[in-house]
Amino acid sequence: MTPRFRGGIRTATNGTGGSSKVDELRVTRGVWVVLMCVGLVAGFLAAALFKFSTVADITAMVGLATTFCGTIIGAYFGVQAGAAGKEKIEEARTDAEKRAAKSDQKARTLGSRLIQAEPSARTQVDQILAQ
Repeated sequence: MTPRFRGGIRTATNGTGGSSKVDELRVTRGVWVVLMCVGLVAGFLAAALFKFSTVADITAMVGLATTFCGTIIGAYFGVQAGAAGKEKIEEARTDAEKRAAKSDQKARTLGSRLIQAEPSARTQVDQILAQ
């Protein structure tokens, strides 16, 4: 996947030029989570200003909202970061498996050519390829 910039947001592409719908969905949902939390904090602040007269009470109300929102936002983006990391690791593993299979095939091809050229090397080649 190749990174592309679209509308100021970095998204991944699948090699054919189309952006990944999963990444767009993650960004869109992330924006909505943040906006809803900002609205919640603003609502709690407005309610606290109208209902309470002491600074301690207002601080307690706003603190409640910011603690909740911080937890929700941190959990959401933490899960998203973990999912992105998992995708990268799986892609790297798949690539490594392909390279290992290709190297194994080359080793077997070279081993068979060596046996054709030098039949006495068969036992050594079989031992090496068995490992």
